[in-house]
Parts: sequence; C-alpha cells; structure tokens
Amino acid sequence: MRQVNSNIPPAKPTPRSFYLVLWTLPLVLLLVLEVVLRLAGFGASYPLFVPAPEPGYLQPNPLLVRRYVDDPRQAPPVAPDSQYFLAEKPKGSLRLLVAGESTAAGFPYGRFGSPAALLQQRLKQQADGLQIEVISTAMAAINSYTVLDIMPELLAVQPDAIVLYLGHNEYVGLLGVGSQFQASPNRQLTLWWLQLKQWRLYQLVQQLLQAVMPAPQRQSGQTTMAQMASQSGIALNSEAYLAGVKQFRDNLSEISELAREAGVPLLLTTLVSNELEYAPFLADQSQSPPDLAAELSATATLQQLPALLKAAPEDALLHYRYGKALLANRQPEAAQQALQQAKDLDLLRFRAPTVFNQLLREQSNTAGVWLADAETLFRQHSHDGILGAELLLEHVHPNERGYQLLADSWWRSLSRAGLLQATQGSDAATTTAAATTATITPAPTNLLSVLDLAHANYKIAVLLADYPFDQHNQLPPPMLTDFTHQLPPPALQQLAAQLVQGGDWLGLHQQLLNFYQQQRDAPNAAKIAALLSDALPFKADIAFAAGQFYFMAGDGLMARFYHGRALQLQPADLQYRLMLARTLTSIGDVPGALAQLALILQQQPDHQVAQQQQARLKAALAGSHSNSGATP
Repeated sequence: MRQVNSNIPPAKPTPRSFYLVLWTLPLVLLLVLEVVLRLAGFGASYPLFVPAPEPGYLQPNPLLVRRYVDDPRQAPPVAPDSQYFLAEKPKGSLRLLVAGESTAAGFPYGRFGSPAALLQQRLKQQADGLQIEVISTAMAAINSYTVLDIMPELLAVQPDAIVLYLGHNEYVGLLGVGSQFQASPNRQLTLWWLQLKQWRLYQLVQQLLQAVMPAPQRQSGQTTMAQMASQSGIALNSEAYLAGVKQFRDNLSEISELAREAGVPLLLTTLVSNELEYAPFLADQSQSPPDLAAELSATATLQQLPALLKAAPEDALLHYRYGKALLANRQPEAAQQALQQAKDLDLLRFRAPTVFNQLLREQSNTAGVWLADAETLFRQHSHDGILGAELLLEHVHPNERGYQLLADSWWRSLSRAGLLQATQGSDAATTTAAATTATITPAPTNLLSVLDLAHANYKIAVLLADYPFDQHNQLPPPMLTDFTHQLPPPALQQLAAQLVQGGDWLGLHQQLLNFYQQQRDAPNAAKIAALLSDALPFKADIAFAAGQFYFMAGDGLMARFYHGRALQLQPADLQYRLMLARTLTSIGDVPGALAQLALILQQQPDHQVAQQQQARLKAALAGSHSNSGATP
C-alpha cells in the first residue's frame, strides 16, 4: 500500500479578493473602453439646446429626435422650430419655456402661429421695458417620456415657468406603448434605455448592427402620423391601455417633482380634441349585428340605440352615432358623454382618453403646479359645449381661433400664479377678472403671414388625405396650386409656392416685406418685420424697422417693444433712442420719453432735435400740472 506523505501542507483557500477582481475586471474594462470612445469623439449625445449660429445664443437642437431612436435612418422627420435665445438669461427678464407635442408647436401653422408665439405677442403688448422670452421646445410625435427626459435641461436655462401641453401622443408617439418606436412596454425599462442610449458602447453596438442590416423602408408620401402607429388597436382597459395611463401619470408626477425641487412653477394644460366631426378611427364591431350600419342609417331612432348599445357596449362607432342622435334631439349633456365614450373606445389612440384630463387636474393640486384649463375654455366657446370644427382643424389641432384660446388659457394661469405682475395691465384686479371671466376675448394676435397660412392649409390637406383619415386611399393628394392661387397678386403666389416646396423662410419673408413696402402697406410690413426680428433677435436694424412700421401703422405699444429691443441691442445708437422717445410720447408716456431724451443729451448735449423735443414735452408737462392744480 502506498503511504501518504503527511508533511504536505493543505491547500490554502482562494482569497475572496480574487473573486472580486474576477467579477469587476470586465466592468472596469467596459468603463475604460467607454472613456476611450468619448475621448476619441465617438458617438453623440444630442442635447436639448445647442449653440446657435450667432455667438452668445442657443437654439433647440434640430437633431433632438435622434435621441429617441436607435437607428437615425428610422427617425421621423420632426424637430423643434428654430428659435434663438440668449445663452445667459438677461437680468430682470421674463423667460417662459414651452414643451410638449405638435399642438404646443402650433401645427400646422408653425412657430408664429403657435400658442407660445401668441402668448409672447400678448406679453409684448403689456410689457413696459421688460424683456420677454417665450421659448418653445415643442415637437411633433413626442410624449411625456421626452418631456421627463429633457426636464433637467429645461431647468438649466433658468426659466421663470415651464408650460406643458402633452397627452395625445402617449400611446403612438415616440416610446409610446402602441408606437413603431416603442423601447419597452415597461416604463422603468424605457427610462433605463434612455440612460443607456447615452453610453458610447451602446451606440457602438448599434452602429455595428446598422452596418450589417438593410436600411428601413419607409413608404413615400406618408405623414408622420401615419408612420407612428404599430398596433392594430388598443382596447379600453386593456393591458396596453393601462400601461399608457400609468406612464402618463407617473411621468407627470416626476416632471412635477423636478420642477418643484428647482423652485420653478409648472403649468399643465388640459387637452382638447374633436369629438363631433370625427368618428372613431377604429371600432370593435365584433358584437354588433351584421346589418347594423344599414339599420342605423335607414331606420334607427333614439329609442332603439340604447338597446343596440347593450348588445355591443364596446362598439365605439355605435356610441358616436348615439351621441350624434342625442345632439340632434337637443340633449347636449348626454350627447357629450356619449361622444367622449366613443373617443375613449376608439382602438386607434390618436386622441388622449378622457382620464388624461382627470390626471392633469389631479396633478395640478400639488405644490408649485398650476392648471391651464384649455378644455373648459374651449367648451365655453363651442356650440352646446361640444368640441368640433369651430375651434379644431381635424382630430386634435386647433385652428387660428383655437390657438388664441389656448394661449389665453396659459396667460390666465400665469396671471393666477403671479408671474405677470411685472407686465403692464397685469395688476391683481386685471388678472383676477381675466382668470374668472369665461367670455373674455383673447388679445388680437394674428401673426401669420399669407405665406405661412397658405403653407398651413396645404399641410392640413396632406394630413387629411393620408391614414387614418383616408383609410381606403380614396382621396387624391392635394394640388399645390389650390392653395397658392388663393393669393391674388402673382408675386405672392410665387412666394407661397416656393415656401410650400421647402424654400428658405427667412429669404422669402424678406421678399414679402419688400412687397408690402412697395405697396405702402404699413400694418402688414410691420407684422412681417416683427416676424423677422423675432426670428433674428440679435439684429438691431430689423427690430428698429419693425418699430418704425408699427409706429406708421398707429400701433404704439408694439412700436415701443421693437424700438426698445433695437436699443437694448445697440444702446449707444442715438437715433434708436430718439425714435423710442417719440414712440413713448405717442402713447402718453411723457416721463419715459423725457428720460430717453435726457440720456441722449448726456451723450450729445448739442443734439438739437432732442433739445427741441425735451423743451416741448417739459412745457406740455408743466401746462398739464398747472391746469390740474387750478382745477377746483
């Protein structure tokens, strides 16, 4: 028998630190590779704001949508409107940020027909030397995931308030549970994916996959709306439906918490959609009688419909017909309930369900959150309180009057929050009356040029000729000439045609301004010059021209704003200061005009025009004081 050597020491156990190193080594290597990729400049992060072409200014990132897709080739053709604003917030200014979906962006009218622009126009009329910025980051096809993702960047530019309008894209927008661009049906996994996508290693893997995968095929001519939906339908109270409700509620809660922690007021806006003109896009008619459509169109009465609804309670189309019948029988309250039920049962979720407005109202009860109740305001301005074509172009986007009401709902909410006290006409009595009076008319704020309006009408026609409005491809594509030929002068027809075909907005509107100058049309010239000044806020000469045209048109308040902007950009320009003094005189602000003249004379004591105006205004002011003193 072999004898074992008992002098051999037993084997020592492997140290725990060895296993720790073994497990952490791959992680360390991955981190090192991540750092190397970043140092090498690989990949992209797509921040919300990027430097504008003008030094000292920022603008929303035109490539922001790539942040929410893995393959840039699949990204829908959407982007925030170009808008330049100062990288460093001016002291004493009012800076409001707008975020949300296509309605917040002003589709189809674009930036200058958006509720953000209309709100800014109203504030311009009230501001007395206050610098106003209403900056929009809104973009089509996004939902609450995007807004939650960009909230830290919104807060970083020091807004005085953030205004949100979102909810219609919660199911079929980017990352929605029923979207072509869904990351995960699980909310937490989607939020993790948003963080993971910032890693250069993840981007490297994605680029390697794209290199071996064919480019995605996109049907030519499809609208963004037609590209988004992936599921055939999402039933009310289904798992996917409830997931959408949960993500909206939870994302709203986190957005509100971020704003509260930063001390920035948050305005949530209730949603509006067309209940009357648009039947459900997709209905479950599996329980309906086969001859239901023929029966209803021929012989159904209001008394027969409730029994049919009991047989097919999930048929959205049947609820819609019931609502129309109730409305025809002069029962508007019951009709509204039936039409809302029809919208909620619509399997193709391009309109937010009714519960979303309930969630918005509930969230507005938290500290630091305010409610802009657009839905109530729209109902007050709609026949029988039912939303339809009076204020909406199609299923969700307001018309010009509707956008003015939406901007007015924001103005009222900002007033209630006490954020407009520095603007003229926003004292406590005024804001209280504005906030509580339902019949108040929005300030006149028609900013659209004839070119923008023709382009908007064309975009709506294109939208209505595609899915889901034309589900059987029966409508021909709209003809460009049907919209450009509505402008009588051939010169305007040519400009409109170029804009619709993708022409340069700035260049075409400069030509439009020249046209109005030649026609000696001061009001329209003022509007176009103001649009150009807002598009190029660093151009003092354009701002001054807008002020001059507004003065000639008799609009002293807007002339004051743009003359003031020109002077802010070039405070040493005595001509700008002299014209501001003249404008202030025209609106009755004699002390303000005298202050501007005194500043001119400090720089140039022998300025004859300033001396003459100063003497005249002082004499007039002394005379008014003398007369008031002699009054018994």
